[in-house]
Amino acid sequence: MGALNFSNDQHLIQWFMKTIIIINDGSAEAKHAGELALQIALKINANLLLANAQKTGVLTPVKEYILTSGNKEAGSEAFSGLIGYLKSLTPTDHPTDTFKPDITEIDVSAYHEKELIQLIIKRNIWMIVKGLTETPVINHETKPINIHGVLNRVCCPLLIVPAHFSIREFERIVYMADLRYCKIPILRHLVELAKPYDASLMVAHISAKGLVPIEDHYAASLFCETVSNNIKYDGLIFNNIKERNAQKALDIMVHEMQTDLVVVINHRFHFEEIMGRYITDILPEHITIPLMVFPC
Repeated sequence: MGALNFSNDQHLIQWFMKTIIIINDGSAEAKHAGELALQIALKINANLLLANAQKTGVLTPVKEYILTSGNKEAGSEAFSGLIGYLKSLTPTDHPTDTFKPDITEIDVSAYHEKELIQLIIKRNIWMIVKGLTETPVINHETKPINIHGVLNRVCCPLLIVPAHFSIREFERIVYMADLRYCKIPILRHLVELAKPYDASLMVAHISAKGLVPIEDHYAASLFCETVSNNIKYDGLIFNNIKERNAQKALDIMVHEMQTDLVVVINHRFHFEEIMGRYITDILPEHITIPLMVFPC
């Protein structure tokens, strides 16, 4: 019998572990997005990979912390840069059996779009995270990343984190879709996120343009037949939204329903009403909570 190859086993473990990639351009928005990504990683047991888009040697130090017993105060170990900042936020006083994410980084400043896509596919990335603001500051040391072009070619979702979003745990997640085209694989992915938070997961039906609205009794029957029979999650709920304007519906979800995360599909139905035709470096002002965009 041949010797066991623990190295290969370790590679398999790493491949099956969830990994979240953070697009790090050295901005305050990237730092803010990193904070939310870390919170998610701790909840769902995922590792973090920082994709540093700034040229080597010019990565902006986010801030330096000196840690003692897990507190940000004078003491033993100094960190700098976004990777150091995120490591400084990782709890150090938890029991030894508590999951602690592996936080690593890679220089993608010389990558072309195709190379970043290959990295995401090869690493089996579970989610991409990017921070955005309404008024981005141009950084000539950072190579622009066409994040929409990347999203078009990968299988994992993109989480857009608004700069002014107050980081908090997810309690209410809403998947905005026309129920007639609701995708079960997306809901299964969302259950993996919602379950550790014990968050509600709502399918919010908004009829797509050109399609007639559906009546409540038919909607409830269709939801039971096509969705709830296939998704076993106690927090799964349904709402037949009568508002046909996606931006107005989003405003209701944020301010009246206290939604923490909205989910849409790239290039399908309500996406363009909310984001416009493409995801750019400028965040539309009406998006004030994280928006998760799945590839179509």
